[in-house]
Amino acid sequence: MAWFGDIFGALRKIDGLMRIERTHGDLIKDLDTRQRRAEAREEILVAKAEAAAATAASAAASQHVADLARRLGSLEARVAQLERGSGSLPRRLPPPTE
Repeated sequence: MAWFGDIFGALRKIDGLMRIERTHGDLIKDLDTRQRRAEAREEILVAKAEAAAATAASAAASQHVADLARRLGSLEARVAQLERGSGSLPRRLPPPTE
């Protein structure tokens, strides 16, 4: 009958190991879900950062284009004034706005 106790003890150990395996399986699934969510958030964050960088670059470029357009318009007005014969050419252009 001693062998019966050994078999019963072995079965309890196997049952305990099976419980641990199920628990670890659930934890691994939970970690996998968390990792996928973190990766999705990371992709969203990268997309937002790229959009912000593009917006900043566009704003900087448009500011320079606006400044160039203003200065070009000023030059065209001065040329037209000189062609009409009224006024004289100023010595220098106004400073650019930043």
